[in-house]
Amino acid sequence: MTTRRPARIERRAFCDELARLGPDQPTLCSPWTTKDLAAHIVVRERRPDAAAGITLPFLSSHTAAVQAKTAASTSFDQLIDMIQNPPWFSLAAFGATDNATNTAEFFIHTEDARRAQPGFTARGLDPAVTRVLAGQLKLMTRLRLRRFPGLITINLNGYAEPLIAGSNAGPELTMTGDVGEITLFLSGRQRASDVQLDGPDHLVERLRSADLGL
Repeated sequence: MTTRRPARIERRAFCDELARLGPDQPTLCSPWTTKDLAAHIVVRERRPDAAAGITLPFLSSHTAAVQAKTAASTSFDQLIDMIQNPPWFSLAAFGATDNATNTAEFFIHTEDARRAQPGFTARGLDPAVTRVLAGQLKLMTRLRLRRFPGLITINLNGYAEPLIAGSNAGPELTMTGDVGEITLFLSGRQRASDVQLDGPDHLVERLRSADLGL
């Protein structure tokens, strides 16, 4: 299993960041701490019965209970070790599904931990990670911005072809930024991402405060 797999690169970055920060630091997923964030990943990969509640609201209380129990009963070092060594039955066991489901997941949660700290600095991404994230943005923009009442042109730094999203009948806005920053923006981390928005002020603010899915 190559360590150059994009999902593996970001998994390592996530574990390294957790180890650096310790278990009790804030994250962008407030009120979760860094230990809660680690428990979230462990439940996602090792408890299929509870992982369903991440996306299905009627199961969310079960997921929250399992995650809380996992965080309380497992040491922080053990959680990190479990994340570093995903189970054979998880999607991480297969290269294509690992990259498709975990590259953005670990990139976003690494930034959740980093950007909640005072004085954080932006990190450079491996080009392989950037390529995977860029490839997923087309679908992501369609899902997250399909009901937005404006036509949004998304310019990805380093890519010639813009992405188009939103309503063709609405006012026009332009979004510009690096692939990672726009990925964070569209995952609900608008205030923590370095993205330039140009357009009518009321629509810019609406987009910055929209519920895009944290």
